[in-house]
Amino acid sequence: MPRCLVTGTYEPTSAAALVAISPSGEVVAIATGNSIQFFNAMSGLSEGFIENMCSGQITALQFDSMGKYLLVCADRYIRIFHNIPGYKVALESAVKKLKQPKMSAAMRERIEMQINENEAFLKKFE
Repeated sequence: MPRCLVTGTYEPTSAAALVAISPSGEVVAIATGNSIQFFNAMSGLSEGFIENMCSGQITALQFDSMGKYLLVCADRYIRIFHNIPGYKVALESAVKKLKQPKMSAAMRERIEMQINENEAFLKKFE
């Protein structure tokens, strides 16, 4: 049964907006004109933005099937960006899961490995 998890406000511009939701449902990207803004779908907070990324309008916006990249079509080119906000949200989620009391050793090990991988990836882009 569908239900509303989070509501928030977005201040639109005069340009039409394009919206993409990551496959995990944790990140929302909104493109207006030639800029993109990222939101944490769990909290509704802004996770960052890319401004003036092209000279024309963004015409298409989509996450890849794994949610690791955001594909943006503009100026007759396709630009591919790492989904940095997705890694941050996944890291926060994994840390919360790790605090759950009842968890098997294998599950704990897998979550710890995901945390280490996400932290190592994010350090490359600091």
